[in-house]
Amino acid sequence: MLQRKGITLLDVVILILIVGVAAALILPHIRKAETERLEQMCRLRMRILADAELTYYLSGGLLPEIADSIPDSTLDDSKEIIVDKEEEIELIHLYTDDIEKLKPFMSDNAGGIPVSLDTISFVCPLDNQEFIFIVEDSLFYSISCPNGHGHVIKGNFSWETK
Repeated sequence: MLQRKGITLLDVVILILIVGVAAALILPHIRKAETERLEQMCRLRMRILADAELTYYLSGGLLPEIADSIPDSTLDDSKEIIVDKEEEIELIHLYTDDIEKLKPFMSDNAGGIPVSLDTISFVCPLDNQEFIFIVEDSLFYSISCPNGHGHVIKGNFSWETK
């Protein structure tokens, strides 16, 4: 009998089937890991915004350099008058939905995770849709992801409550 050297058609088909089955088994895990990574990134961004919102509210919208000189007793009142050496400052504690106003109040260490505020954007990383802000003066604020990754209501994170 004559033996041929080389690969037969059957060998190629079996090889393609093995690669196809391996890819079919691995791809869902890769997609799930990527989805979880994007969800965590989205939640981190919402946490940064919520922390900045709370800092903005507590400081009465004053920049951090000015707010550091204010006594802690003003944090409990919704309206406080502070006598400065040069002028009187009236603190009115309000929330804001303006991200530009929040940027000076953002911490580069949100939830114990160091982040670079220069490169972060405040949209959901899944499809770059902006977060949904609902702000009612000094009473209420909410930050929600348009893709359902969670929401923050007055500092309470929906993904941390079980």
